[in-house]
Amino acid sequence: MEEGVNAVVVDEQMGAEVLESDSGPQPPVEDTSSHAPRRAERTTCYFKGYKYTRAWASSRKIVYRCSKFRAGCGGTMEFRIASMGYTCVKAHSCSATAVVSSVTNVEAEMKAQADLLAIEHVAWPVRRVWEELQRRFYSTDNPDVVRGLSEQQVTGRVHHARRQHYSGNVHGSIEIPPLALALDEAVTFFQFHCITPNRDDLTKPTRLLGWAHPALVALLRYHGTTLFVDGTFRCVPSGYAQCVVFMVHDRASGVYRSAD
Repeated sequence: MEEGVNAVVVDEQMGAEVLESDSGPQPPVEDTSSHAPRRAERTTCYFKGYKYTRAWASSRKIVYRCSKFRAGCGGTMEFRIASMGYTCVKAHSCSATAVVSSVTNVEAEMKAQADLLAIEHVAWPVRRVWEELQRRFYSTDNPDVVRGLSEQQVTGRVHHARRQHYSGNVHGSIEIPPLALALDEAVTFFQFHCITPNRDDLTKPTRLLGWAHPALVALLRYHGTTLFVDGTFRCVPSGYAQCVVFMVHDRASGVYRSAD
């Protein structure tokens, strides 16, 4: 098994559901209900970056096997009732045998980090957010058995956080930080925002947005500034009526610059 492969341990109430006698491995029961994936996600944990699934249980122990067992990996871990601890009994790609007495639950921390990364790095794809959380919480050098979020849970949380923060409007995201901020500046791109009532439909007011870099807007303050309309566009996102591009003459460089 390659290093860095993530791992899951299905541990239902730390051995509370002890089943048959210790007569040998029991085949896992297939749960075809719609709640099976959800229940599996709630009981996941990672150890040394490997993913485990519950194989069988007895009155003395619960056995977990590597999620790559179908590919030939014999990695196995046991939860022993007598010692109330986890023990790796068969190695994956190393010969070290680790013993851990408890599970560290990092679900709350992962939820907070997922929300933060989803908003701070809005340009990141969901997969990159998951890989960053994977590196922070499920790294191969983590000595603890960790229970956290699955990739599916992180994906759903990132989408939910972005919808909540940006009100579900894909075009409205540029009106809210961090996308609304100028590059390396604490000021917003929107230098003015004017709203007037719409007599035809009072529920949809007319909005005039001024989107420009602060340094370019400063050129408009010079005396005798030359300003002209470079172009207008009717092909705009839904909810907007027209886009107008203004050009301003920069006396310092002698060229015309876009003011928006």
